[in-house]
Amino acid sequence: TTSFGQGTTGFSQGSNFGQGAGRFSQGSSLNQGSTASSGLSASQLTSSVVTSLQPAIASAVAEALRNTQSRTSTSVSALSAAEEERINAQQSANAQYNYEYKVGDDDKQTYISHKEARDGQNVEGSYNYIDATGSLVTVNYQAGPMG
Repeated sequence: TTSFGQGTTGFSQGSNFGQGAGRFSQGSSLNQGSTASSGLSASQLTSSVVTSLQPAIASAVAEALRNTQSRTSTSVSALSAAEEERINAQQSANAQYNYEYKVGDDDKQTYISHKEARDGQNVEGSYNYIDATGSLVTVNYQAGPMG
């Protein structure tokens, strides 16, 4: 067992990191620049603890990855194109939303807005902005099952 920061810091590390042997108990807090009874500042203590724990963390991550890779995978069958189209049409049939936003930044001379509404498979909207010449550009659009 390796101990850091003697006194009231209460940090100790066992060899079985992540399995209950390591523990951290709260005592008095260390502020940046303060010195524990061991003579280490809080940043030195933190650096020492992190350096000491890195091998145990790397080992735990490697073990977790090994366990993940050793599990048997279940196969997932892909949808046929017809099934995917049917599901998308069903989910899209009743979709509804409305949104609008406007952005204006006088410092950067940026002005844009966008408004869109959807009802089932039909979408209508417009957006506009001020181009580099100072002209207002507006685009209106519609989309639906036929384009």
